[in-house]
Amino acid sequence: MLRTGKPRLVAAPLFIPIALISFALSALISSDRTCASEEQSVVVIGKRSWTTQTNGAYLRWRDAVDFCATLRLGGYEDWRLPTLAELESLYSPDTQTGIRSPIRLGGCCLWSDTSLEERPAADDEIAGRARFYRWGFMYDGGHSYYAGPYFEDGEALCTREN
Repeated sequence: MLRTGKPRLVAAPLFIPIALISFALSALISSDRTCASEEQSVVVIGKRSWTTQTNGAYLRWRDAVDFCATLRLGGYEDWRLPTLAELESLYSPDTQTGIRSPIRLGGCCLWSDTSLEERPAADDEIAGRARFYRWGFMYDGGHSYYAGPYFEDGEALCTREN
């Protein structure tokens, strides 16, 4: 159909990105200082920044350390593997995955940078030196575990100081 006459003018709406509004509101209303930026895949919880996703696959502890040490995200280069206490602080038993939202896991378990030398285990059934074993946290059960450096027993979730 052919239209004739004057073209209709349509007022363009004011464009404010929804992500920007969401980010600002979450920073204002959150009592625990939690705010997220989906496009950067970074969340701030308290005084720490966290990646919102893991590396995506189980890997050996040394590879998890390397993953975080080489991560360039959100304009920062000082990412590291968290301590066991930092991982424990993210545990949320009331969620389906056991980890605080908006962080997403690919599996159940995350490596920490805490060794058995720094935080001894209740048992002494390790082969070798305690400094070679690292703690991890199992979010689907809310338990810590330790493993040797040769096993792909966890994923890497990275953190940094704010």
